Amino acid sequence: MLMGLMIGYLKFHAYPLFAPEALIVVIAVGGIGILLGLLPAFQGPTNLRAFILGLILLWFLDLQFSSNAEFRNLFSGDHNLPAWAIFTIGIAAGFAAFMAILSMREHIATIFVTVFAVFFLSTLLIPGSSIKFGKEDMATSSGRSSDASLTVHLVLDGHIGIEGIPVDLAGGLETKEALLRFYERWGFRLYGGAYSPYLMTLNSVSSVLNGVVTEKDLLNVENGRRPGRAYRLIENAYFRTVLESGRTIRVFQSDYVDYCDYAQAPVESCHTYPVSSINALAGAEVGAVAKARLILDSFLRRKSISGKFYGSFVERPFYSSVAARDVFIALRDDILANPRGNLFFGHMMLPHDPYVWDQQCRIRPDTRQWMSRRPDHADLTTLGTAEYRKKAYADYFEQVHCVTKLLDALFTSMDEEGLMQDATIIIYGDHGSRITLRDPIIAYRDLATKSDYVDSFSTLFAIRTPGTEPGYSSELRPLPNLFAEHVSRRPAPMGGQNLYLRKDHRVEQRDLMPVTMPAFGPDKRPAN
Repeated sequence: MLMGLMIGYLKFHAYPLFAPEALIVVIAVGGIGILLGLLPAFQGPTNLRAFILGLILLWFLDLQFSSNAEFRNLFSGDHNLPAWAIFTIGIAAGFAAFMAILSMREHIATIFVTVFAVFFLSTLLIPGSSIKFGKEDMATSSGRSSDASLTVHLVLDGHIGIEGIPVDLAGGLETKEALLRFYERWGFRLYGGAYSPYLMTLNSVSSVLNGVVTEKDLLNVENGRRPGRAYRLIENAYFRTVLESGRTIRVFQSDYVDYCDYAQAPVESCHTYPVSSINALAGAEVGAVAKARLILDSFLRRKSISGKFYGSFVERPFYSSVAARDVFIALRDDILANPRGNLFFGHMMLPHDPYVWDQQCRIRPDTRQWMSRRPDHADLTTLGTAEYRKKAYADYFEQVHCVTKLLDALFTSMDEEGLMQDATIIIYGDHGSRITLRDPIIAYRDLATKSDYVDSFSTLFAIRTPGTEPGYSSELRPLPNLFAEHVSRRPAPMGGQNLYLRKDHRVEQRDLMPVTMPAFGPDKRPAN
């Protein structure tokens, strides 16, 4: 029973079934299944044995139905069920299973063995649906000029801005100076005072690409339609403009935001890498036992009744940034193979947490030391501590150095092929590091300090084009306005210096609260 579910889980995430960690997990789950199967066989009252068997059956059904999208939606978004509702559902379902087993007790063993044997064999032998990762050819290019210029457009998720770097923490000043030297050496125009009006990726990327700043949450964003894609943009004015210019678009994206499923601006090539799938672990240079633990925790924490309870005791497995390093290599190879007439758009989950890479881009082998911006990878309502912030920033700075190293390797390869001279390169973040004591959400708007706001909203913006003068500006500038000025050439969005706070971490459509972005500096007083 459990082995069939585990194999189906691995297959759905396109995880190699014969990888050592996959075999460890399947054997471990099989052992748990055997132990559970022996429980109803002990000599005891019939009603008690039926009750135990009913609980096991209920758990199986809970895990099985959690693969259904409608069932999963009960535990997120607008339907986020409270604990009492989950408890009531569990009691009712358990009672129904108990009564069913009592009524069929003479034949229940035969029924169970037959049903679960068929389930296991069908899961093992019949190909099922699975998430697709890697490169997909999405459209056929037409009329592209080989003389057209090259554009590289990178969103570095969670990259804090230059002026926002906390230089009072160990490694902060060195990181700031290293970034300044790097972007100066490659001839970029760098805006150290850039900031995003939004705390969350979905709002930020949609705002920049569509040139709209609004109090409406999730504008032009909806749930993904393709298997394994969490969300997608339903409007992308920037992509449409690129296509109208005669260039084609080649996308490197995570499975969190889908930029490729957009009929009005079809992309030519779409390379998707995992951040919310255990597939991200497949190529990670860590031990098989560590991977097996993360896979098992992910399996047990699925959006289900049992997963809700399990998640109360075990921290959430976290591997958003694990696959991102190799995406830089794939991007470089694609640029060198298709150097002209293309926009290469990449949304890189770096330096986003967890902080798994050291400054030489070597992965930290102990997965238990993969720090997040929040203790136990918790949500926006969880308070941090000064000590945790200090430790998290130390690892975050190393991951920023890793990103810079990857960018340097990319630019060096392009330069060796003569591509840097007339290339347009756009690099920016979607929000800050978000390593805060209190996340600036509506509930904490008067308690969050200036450093909390800066940590959350300060972000990178750098551009290099043949017509842009290199240099540095520390002026406080909204990210959508900088993009409109330097890239889309459209009027700046009307948002002033506002930030737009959300209620909490849940992703759902609600109005946001505007507040004023505080000036960067050491002042720790709450922002107005």
